[in-house]
Amino acid sequence: MLYFVVFGSGAMLMSLEMVGSRILAPYFGTSIFVWGSLIGVFLGALSIGYFLGGALSDRAPRTEVLAAVLVASGATVAVIPLVSTPVQAWILGRDPGPQLGPLLACMALFFVPSVFMGMVSPYAIKLKARDLDRVGNIAGRLYGISTFGSILGTLATSFYLIPALGVQAIIRSLGAGLMGLGLLALVSAGARRRTQWAAVAALICLVLLTPAAVSPAGPGRVVYEAQTLYHQIYVVDSEGVRYLKFNNSFQGGMLLDDPYQSSFPYADYFHLSLVFNPEIKNVLVVGLGGGMAPKRFHRDYPHMSIDAVEIDPVVVRVARQYFHVPEDDRLRLFAQDGRQFVQKTDQRYDLVILDAYYADSIPFHLTTVEFFREVKACLNPGGVVAFNMIGAVEGRSSKLFRTMHRTFQTVFPHLYSFPIGMAQDGQTGSIRNVIVFGTASDALGGGGRGVLVARMRLLAASRVSIKGFEGFAADFWEKVILYDDVEALTDDHAPVDTLLHVYRQPW
Repeated sequence: MLYFVVFGSGAMLMSLEMVGSRILAPYFGTSIFVWGSLIGVFLGALSIGYFLGGALSDRAPRTEVLAAVLVASGATVAVIPLVSTPVQAWILGRDPGPQLGPLLACMALFFVPSVFMGMVSPYAIKLKARDLDRVGNIAGRLYGISTFGSILGTLATSFYLIPALGVQAIIRSLGAGLMGLGLLALVSAGARRRTQWAAVAALICLVLLTPAAVSPAGPGRVVYEAQTLYHQIYVVDSEGVRYLKFNNSFQGGMLLDDPYQSSFPYADYFHLSLVFNPEIKNVLVVGLGGGMAPKRFHRDYPHMSIDAVEIDPVVVRVARQYFHVPEDDRLRLFAQDGRQFVQKTDQRYDLVILDAYYADSIPFHLTTVEFFREVKACLNPGGVVAFNMIGAVEGRSSKLFRTMHRTFQTVFPHLYSFPIGMAQDGQTGSIRNVIVFGTASDALGGGGRGVLVARMRLLAASRVSIKGFEGFAADFWEKVILYDDVEALTDDHAPVDTLLHVYRQPW
C-alpha cells in the first residue's frame, strides 16, 4: 500500500505542476516567469512538506494520519478550479508585474497542496521502516518509486491528458485521486470507524460531480474552445467579428460578413511586400493564427504559391474550419515548428512572412541572428522578409522592438518599418504592431519615400485590392532606430521574456 501511495502522490504532484501552467496561462501567459514561478513554488512547498512530514511522523506514526494528509491534499487540489479565476483576476487587477504576478498566483493556488503532498514520502518511510539497519534501503526505495511516479505523471499529463481532457477535469481527477489514496490507506489500516471511509468516499464523489467553472474567454459567444499542447484556444464571435485567442491574447480576427477582411489592420500591411519585390511567386508564412494573410494572398494573387507553417495542429484545423482557410496546390498548410521547417525545406521563396508572435510570450528561437540567417538561406535573390513585431518605436517601452530590429538588421541590412496607425495618433511611445520589411539590398533603389509612394499607387491601381492601401505610406518610419542600449539576440542569449516585461510598462 505504501509503495502505491508514494507512487501515486508523486505522479499527481507533477501532473498538478504541468497542468498548473494552463491554469495560469489565460492570465499570465506562458513566459519563463510563469514556469520559474511554478517550479520555485513547488520545490519550496516540497521542502517544507518533507520537514513537516518527518516531524509529524515521529509524533504520530499512524496510517490514519497519513490518510488524513492525503485527503487534505486532495481537498486543497479540488478547490483550485473554484478559486483560480477570482484569485488570479484579483492579483492581475493589482498589476504586480509579469514576475511577481505569476509568483503570487502560484503561491495562492499550489503552495498548500504541494506541502501536503511533500509530507507523504517521509511519512511513508517512518511507517515502513521497522528496522534501523534497513532504513536507508527503504528510504531510497520509496523516494525512487515516488520519483518514478513523478516522471510518469509528467509524461502522461504533457503528452496525453492536457490534449485529451480539459484542465478542470484533470484537476478534479487529481483531487479525487489523492483522496482515493487516502481512502486506500484507511482501508488498509483497518480503521474501525466506517464513517471515515464513507466521508472520504462522499468527498470523492462530490469532487467528481462538481460542475466546471466558466472559462475566461472574454466577451462574446464562444464558438470553439480547446486545450492543446501549446495554448488554450478560443474562437469567439463578438459584434460581427470572429476572433481567435491564444490564452489571453488575440491572434486574429475575421469579419463575419467578409471572411477575407481582417479586423486587425496589420495583416493588410503584408501586401506592402510587393513594393519591395513585385515579382513575388513563392511565399512562406511562419505562424498561421487565423490565416488571414495567406488566405488573402491566395485569393488576390492567383500566380502565387503559399506555404503556411504552424506549430500547433489544432490551430491549423481551426483555421480551416472556423476561418475558412482553403488548402490546395497553391496553399499548403504544415503543422510544424517554423524554424525546423526553414532548416529542412528545399523550397526557395520570394517572400517570408514571420508572424509567430503573441502578446504573452515570444518563441525566442524565431527571433535570433541564427534564425534570420537560416531564413536568408531559403530566399531567392531579391527576396523579402516581412516581420510582424509588437512594441513602441521610441521611449521606455521600445526596448523589445529596438532589440529585435537590431537583430533583424544584422542579417538584412536594409529595413523598412511601418508602425501601424502612427500617422494618425503620432504616439511614438505607444505599443503597436510594427511591420518591418528586410532585404539584402536597397529595394527602393535609394529613392526612399518617393519611390515607395509611386510604387504603392501603381499597385493600388493594378494589383492590390486592400482598402486604403496607398494610405499605408503615411506610417513609413524614416527616423533612425537607436541601438545604443540594445544587443542583437542570439541562440545563446535571447532574453525576450525580460524584454517583453519592458514593453508592457505603461508609457
